[in-house]
Amino acid sequence: MGDFKLKTAKDFTVPEQLRMNTERKKAQLVALEEEIHERKLKMNVRIVALRDEKVQLISQLGQRMEQLFAVQAQLTPDRCCQCPTLPTLQPEEIPERRLQYTSSTLQYFAALRAQWNQRGATEGGPDEPSLLDLMQEDSDDPIQPSPAPPSNPAPPGPKPYELTELEEEMKEMQEIRFLYQQDDLLSQVGAVCVCAGVRACVYG
Repeated sequence: MGDFKLKTAKDFTVPEQLRMNTERKKAQLVALEEEIHERKLKMNVRIVALRDEKVQLISQLGQRMEQLFAVQAQLTPDRCCQCPTLPTLQPEEIPERRLQYTSSTLQYFAALRAQWNQRGATEGGPDEPSLLDLMQEDSDDPIQPSPAPPSNPAPPGPKPYELTELEEEMKEMQEIRFLYQQDDLLSQVGAVCVCAGVRACVYG
């Protein structure tokens, strides 16, 4: 079996293959950094995939809500159901948009910089927000807000007249059809939201 000495023994020496030196420690650090980078990359891929699914979800819900508003425009206010609130994209979910700019963004930046220069950067203390911080605060608004239901004012028309029995039946049939479409669209919106929540729980 050989002579196995305890580490507490006075004559114990660490074998050459187990001794730690600078080269081995550097190799361990490099391996750890590579593993950290790989795990971060995998996590970022999953987060971006969830974000893309949310963007697609918002687009689908927006189409459903437009159809729902068109149906509710044909109904009386007392027959319209309350519309659900659609999810929105927060600025932290799309950090790449911070690098995107338009002509209006540049004009706003020029105006803000002119105000900053007039006030004087030396007047502010160390806790004074910078010019970029002010622009970031103004741009921290939810993206793609939920569409508001259109107002349904009664258009001016001819004076109402008494409907015939056939016209009354056709009107009731149309109202029943619109109510069914409203319920169907609301159920579709709810099903999409539930499906998206399940996916977020599974892949999150």
